[in-house]
Amino acid sequence: MGNTRNARGKDRGCYLDGGRRNRPKKQEGQVDMRSSKIWAMALVLFSVLLLANVAMAGQASSYTETNLSGGRCEQYAFDAARSGGFNDIVVNNPTVSFNSGPYQCGARCILKHDIVFIYCVGPESGQAHEIVEYMKNYGQWIQ
Repeated sequence: MGNTRNARGKDRGCYLDGGRRNRPKKQEGQVDMRSSKIWAMALVLFSVLLLANVAMAGQASSYTETNLSGGRCEQYAFDAARSGGFNDIVVNNPTVSFNSGPYQCGARCILKHDIVFIYCVGPESGQAHEIVEYMKNYGQWIQ
């Protein structure tokens, strides 16, 4: 393996030192910058994933059985939301969506399976769960 230069005198890239071209050896106590960068990127990724998990912490959902027909189910969900003091109530058959401060909630009538699916998303899971339970226990979904 004597000559590692081509005809023009340039290096062909064959190194006997394992690819460490002109790289000084690490002294004791020195930090390897490449592994430090990898650890820093891993820490940033972990932080982003943790924050995303915290942002989704306030979600709750449940369902209850119903025998209300098409329009009556949506009307009942609308009445339950209005009596709970929720605002921005929108009826978009078969879903009734409403807001309660930072909480986005809704009730969806799935009459094929005779259920009403109630969901709520917001900053705190305890409050979201209370809203879902209020809607679920509003009254007689089966009449």
